[in-house]
Amino acid sequence: MVTVETPASPTTRGLRLGTAGLIGLIAALWGTPYLLIAVAVREVAPIVVVAARCATAAVVLLAIAGGMGVLRVERRHWPWVALLALLEFVVPFTLISIGEQSLPSSLTGILVASAPLLVAALAPLFDHTEAPRGTRGLGLVAGFAGVVTVMGLDVADASPVGGVLVVVATSSYVLAAFVLKLKLADAHPLTVIGVATGLAAVLTAVPALSALPAQPPSAAAVGSLLALGLGCTAAGFTLFVVLNSRFGPGRASVVAYLAPGFSTVLGVTVLDEPLGAATVIGLGLILVGSWLAARAGSPAPVPAARSVGGELSAACGDVQ
Repeated sequence: MVTVETPASPTTRGLRLGTAGLIGLIAALWGTPYLLIAVAVREVAPIVVVAARCATAAVVLLAIAGGMGVLRVERRHWPWVALLALLEFVVPFTLISIGEQSLPSSLTGILVASAPLLVAALAPLFDHTEAPRGTRGLGLVAGFAGVVTVMGLDVADASPVGGVLVVVATSSYVLAAFVLKLKLADAHPLTVIGVATGLAAVLTAVPALSALPAQPPSAAAVGSLLALGLGCTAAGFTLFVVLNSRFGPGRASVVAYLAPGFSTVLGVTVLDEPLGAATVIGLGLILVGSWLAARAGSPAPVPAARSVGGELSAACGDVQ
């Protein structure tokens, strides 16, 4: 029997292009923070970076949630939103900002890309639907081999302490992903993230005020802070929610595998960071391992990360 394929309609092609463009834009937004942080911490204390970023993002996200008529957090959700503020924003943002005082931004982005591996590794403790079995176990081995490659060669030459701080920050993103999936799944994501960033801004306000620079920061530093809050966090999360709601977590999770590429390219081209063979090999192993670790399970939880992420969070297939 001969099968005749019907050419895709202009509308269908437009949707595909629109999806690809949206995925690329979010990946760029979540791959850029490490460059911006590297620029900001040259002149501004890490805690100031965190407070400014969270405060700026909270204003935008809460305004959007209010305009949508969803600016309401149920009483039972408040403790978990507060915990999310710590795990998704205060802890990882602070540790990454400190780590990037001595660690190249490209290596930071690569290490954060290991988040899906940590989801699979920690799943037996929190969520058995994410537990590594079969192919996912193979992905864990490959991915962690990549982390060891980057940590043992490139990071060891740069800053072992900075590398450890970034890995701990990534673990915090992953714990936040489980909080989102298991405790806040029935809350509106923009409300949750908006309130959480607001709480994070409040929690970091006092130490940030005590660490303000003696001299006004340069336009580059101020621009980096604004871009972190408005672009990487507020716009990144908002667009990810749109992508996830329209096209599902399967397509949305692609962001996780593109963002590290952006962070690496930006670090090498803009900041003139070195790109060694270990970085390339380690990145490849981490991305392949993350794909294998995520592909066979249920839709991955979404940190506010990759958190970004997300900065991060992007890697966990999330609600960011």
